[in-house]
Amino acid sequence: MEVEDIGCVKFARFPDRWLALPQKPDPLTDHWTRVFARADNFKIEISFYYRGMPIDDDTAKRFNDLVTSRTVGAVPEKLSPIEIKDLQIAMGYNHAGDNQYTNSNMPGAANGPIFDLAEVSAKRVAGRTVLYARGDFNSGTHYAGIFYPSDSTGRVIEEFMLQAPDKVLLKQHLPAFESIIETFVWR
Repeated sequence: MEVEDIGCVKFARFPDRWLALPQKPDPLTDHWTRVFARADNFKIEISFYYRGMPIDDDTAKRFNDLVTSRTVGAVPEKLSPIEIKDLQIAMGYNHAGDNQYTNSNMPGAANGPIFDLAEVSAKRVAGRTVLYARGDFNSGTHYAGIFYPSDSTGRVIEEFMLQAPDKVLLKQHLPAFESIIETFVWR
């Protein structure tokens, strides 16, 4: 299946057995999501996502520095704990940005991190450097995703993510996720 014109992704190709789910527009905000699911298991989703509001100028500068100054080769470059803290807002407060590096409260506590970050790195995707994150939410959802700027200011960040209900399914479908981002054509 081929998809076109989703945010700043002009084109992407999905492997067989993935279906586009109906869109649920949010008329009150600029937030949008395009969700695709496995034909044999609708709990495995790949989504394009925009949270609906730009990030602040300081975070945008740090994020732009990451995606423009790193000359990432074939091997992704791991981020330092300081870089992870600096990019908390880019990854989302109530999302991958609320992790063990950005939230010093005890994991599992009511105010503890909601995401256990297993990996975060700068990675090349179709000629652009993006922020890659993988880990597990307290809710039981397992996640891998990339964050990338979608405008010239770097304040508008979009995300492409794979989510699965367990680690085995996430690992099983990571190759499909990787194959899709390899087909990205950026605007």
